Parts: sequence; structure tokens; C-alpha cells
Amino acid sequence: MFFSLHIIAIGKVQNVFFRATVFEYAQKNNLVGEVKNLIESNKVEIHIQGEKNEINKFINWLKSNPNSIKIEELKILEKQKIKKLNFSNFKIIY
Repeated sequence: MFFSLHIIAIGKVQNVFFRATVFEYAQKNNLVGEVKNLIESNKVEIHIQGEKNEINKFINWLKSNPNSIKIEELKILEKQKIKKLNFSNFKIIY
């Protein structure tokens, strides 16, 4: 069983290599999905899927403000169990 999350990270998350940091974490931890900047300069959108344990570790990692990134609010808009992954890899959307 896998989990799928739709997340909005708000704070100092643009122009600080946040998307690249999320990409590297996802690659190392067998997570799939995508990350992209939103029009608002302080928001990044993340769609991420993987095993429950890895998803929970990812959320905790985000809450730790990795690499001096300042996440002020983490909105989990959707969390659901899924039977199969909808993404084959993790990518940064430009």
C-alpha cells in the first residue's frame, strides 16, 4: 500500500534551492512525484507518493527546515492511500 500527498510549503522556499533539495531527498528515498514553484513567491507545491514510512519521514524532514530553508507553514491538502504509484520518478517542474 502506498500513500499520495499534495502539499503546499509556504515560507522562504523559492530561490533557496528548495525544489532541488526536495528532488534529491525523493531520489534517495524511493519517492516519486513532482515539485514546482507557484506564482506566489513564497509557495512551492509538492505531489509525492511512496510507502507510508518513507512519506512520514519526508514530512518530518520538511518540518526540520532542511538546509536553512524556512518553511513557515506546511499545508497537506490531500492525503490518500493508493494501490499503485501514479508517477514513475520524481521531477522538478520549471
